[in-house]
Amino acid sequence: MRNARYAIVALVVLALPFGAGAATTVSNLTSTLDKKVLGSNDCSTNYHFDVTATLNAQPVTNIASQIGLSVATSNACSGATTISATAVALAGKSGVYQFTVTGSQIFAAAFPNTTCPGAGETKKVFLCGTFTNEGETNPVVTSQEVDIGTSSPEQPTITSVAPGNSALYIDFQPASGQGSPANWEVCFQEVGPATSALNGLGEDPGAAGTGGDPSAAEEGTGGTGGTAGTGGTGGTGGTGGTAGTGGTGGTGGTGGSGGGAFDAEHCSDRISGAKRSFKLKDLRNGITYLVAVRAVDSKNNESPFSPAVEGTPVPSDGFWEHYQNSGGEQQGCTSTAGAATGMGLVLAALSILTISRKRAGR
Repeated sequence: MRNARYAIVALVVLALPFGAGAATTVSNLTSTLDKKVLGSNDCSTNYHFDVTATLNAQPVTNIASQIGLSVATSNACSGATTISATAVALAGKSGVYQFTVTGSQIFAAAFPNTTCPGAGETKKVFLCGTFTNEGETNPVVTSQEVDIGTSSPEQPTITSVAPGNSALYIDFQPASGQGSPANWEVCFQEVGPATSALNGLGEDPGAAGTGGDPSAAEEGTGGTGGTAGTGGTGGTGGTGGTAGTGGTGGTGGTGGSGGGAFDAEHCSDRISGAKRSFKLKDLRNGITYLVAVRAVDSKNNESPFSPAVEGTPVPSDGFWEHYQNSGGEQQGCTSTAGAATGMGLVLAALSILTISRKRAGR
């Protein structure tokens, strides 16, 4: 009977979960990290670092507050910088604990006294989970590498904007000497109804100045420049009089006042960095748009927008699509002299088509 009681006690002890006793022992830690790069836009990004604790391949429970989190320069996690964070036990996953830490916390531990994002910083670090068994000095560790890079790609350029029916066809390229980025974003803003006098974001350029009275030395008056955007071109000075003492030519008009930076009202989904062209669809014919592109690297760092270029969709009766199907290239339309000539023919044909439509009353 006594032996039976001992057997029952032994079974109860074996049935107790690890971590339920006074002293907890961990023989192994493993981990996963849901995001392993940190770029300039990731300061507020949440990183989820999951640590699994086991003893002899069995989960160890109730140790969330005893697992430490730090950042080190090697996967051994020696000389690490501690991050103030506490794990939580994941429901339904015995022995699994999750840290939620921001990109700024990782960055601050990797670059002490540096403000996130610390543009231009590059470093590989390790996010470490540690647990120290009672009576031991060397902790059990697990780590995951984080690739930090906060340098943005250089500014790309748009090489052409061609009109289509309710569409614009955009060609672009990376900055000189730079390879393909991970992705591109093509963005645009609506300027307004197309006018032949639009200059950048400015209004009509100033009118020409009026010449002086031919019979008297009278100075002409310059035209007034645009009043909005990046500034219209000043008007041309008037011609001086030729009789008598001749007036002085008029002064050119004043350029329009400066406008703000390109305002990306709409952006495409990100497209492959190997692309060099893109079609903006569902635009309004006869409306002028400003278009710009930016490069995005693998760490989500964004380049400055390219200089914005104007484009105005026009009814084309599918001419551009017909041109492509006949052998025209959508990519690199202006990269060579031959291609540029081809583009010129396309634009000329589109202009003739538009004039013909107007004359026909269509």
